Amino acid sequence: MKNKTKTKIQRSISHIFLTVVLIFFLFPIFWMFMTSIKQPQDTFAIPPVWFFKPTWDNYTTTFIEQGYYKYLITSFEVTIIAVFIATCVSILAAYATSRFQFKGKSQMLLSLLVFYTIPGIAYAIPLYMIYGNLKIQDTPLGLIIIFTALTIPFSTWVLHGYFVSIPRDLEDCAMVDGCSRLGALVRIVLPLSAPGVAATTILTFISTWNNFLYPAILAGSKTKTLTVAMSAFIHDLKIEWGQASAVACAVIVPVLILILVAQRYIIIGLVAGAVKE
Repeated sequence: MKNKTKTKIQRSISHIFLTVVLIFFLFPIFWMFMTSIKQPQDTFAIPPVWFFKPTWDNYTTTFIEQGYYKYLITSFEVTIIAVFIATCVSILAAYATSRFQFKGKSQMLLSLLVFYTIPGIAYAIPLYMIYGNLKIQDTPLGLIIIFTALTIPFSTWVLHGYFVSIPRDLEDCAMVDGCSRLGALVRIVLPLSAPGVAATTILTFISTWNNFLYPAILAGSKTKTLTVAMSAFIHDLKIEWGQASAVACAVIVPVLILILVAQRYIIIGLVAGAVKE
């Protein structure tokens, strides 16, 4: 009985602790949403106003009157295309590194991780000059190229670990039955690695969607993403907190939906991606 009571107490303490931590991290998001539906006079009220008549003026003014829906569409288009291309390339690259032996394979895989140790701002000036010479600044193609290049190393590394965990005998049996190497990849490996591919795609979507540095440098008025457009509400003398919060909520909502819907696949994919040869 004492052990059962002790276990119940420990579980209760753990649940309370996790609840407090969850509230701590979710409260800024809740406060941001509250700010987005408040009247301007309620935003800076002291003490804070908890009960008020909500308004959607910040959303209608920002996305409809000021045309911020265009930036939202641009963000979706660029992110989806870049993630799709990066996932396809990473699948082929990860399959090759997990199934074939070639000189310099270990060094190449290690370089994928070293790539992320270099601060992104270090690439800013060279990329700006290259894009200027190629005349692809302020174009969707320019953003798609840089987003694809940024996500391929991470996707390849995670998928490599996942493909390594799949027995090669299954592919050998398929090829004995007349299946080609590509057919074995499509019919055997990809169905078995679907959780890992889904997790990798979701994680790359989140990182690409939230990217601010490169769109701020390489994009312009024609291809501005929503994360960059949000900075327009910061002026010299004031910050338009209501409209900025409305845009921030629009940035967060797709990410929250993805995490809530596919959190199980993210965990499975990350755990499997930790497997190494």
